[in-house]
Amino acid sequence: LLKQLEEAQEIAKIGSWKFNLMTQEQEWSKEHYQIFEIEYPQPQEILFQLYRKKIHPDDIHHLDRVIADAINNGRDFIYDHRLIFDDGRIKYVQGIGKVSFDENQNPILISGTCQDQSNQKEVEFKFEQMAQSIEEVFWIANAEKNKMLYINSAFEKIWGIPMGEVSKNPHNFANSIPDCKSHITPPLTDGGLSIVCMSYTTASFVQDATGIIK
Repeated sequence: LLKQLEEAQEIAKIGSWKFNLMTQEQEWSKEHYQIFEIEYPQPQEILFQLYRKKIHPDDIHHLDRVIADAINNGRDFIYDHRLIFDDGRIKYVQGIGKVSFDENQNPILISGTCQDQSNQKEVEFKFEQMAQSIEEVFWIANAEKNKMLYINSAFEKIWGIPMGEVSKNPHNFANSIPDCKSHITPPLTDGGLSIVCMSYTTASFVQDATGIIK
């Protein structure tokens, strides 16, 4: 069972960890060591220092605040931060954790998972570069939640309407494009669909809940 868990963590690039607030001892899974590129295993007296050394200096104070707030308020937490290595490489990771308490409601343990999301971030960066480089308006909207998820800067350049206004109300987008409004409004109001549009005059696509673009 342990071997299967280790294999699953390796495939998903998810490590698990525990930190005993009473003894200051840590427990890491093998994949957690792998994500941080720290040789497995390490003695307790140096593991925490090795861990801190890998965290990007611009992110470490925010990470400390998130965990401290979770401990003080007894709530689950989620955080994103970067890891930096001696050769200059950067990894992007997301952590999810929880705080455990004793019978007197004193915090005694924090535990959680850490996922390497570097590949996903690379895709996001490439998407952002592509979206910002085209002159047509490109947007993604969640019709079920009536929420604009993304719109590129071409919209603000062409119509002079702040993108923040469109994020607040997707129909601001439709109202600003009279010749395309009839193609946009029904999916936004019917629910269950999202819209991806590369050009407000020539092409529009509908994306269903499974991510398939039709």
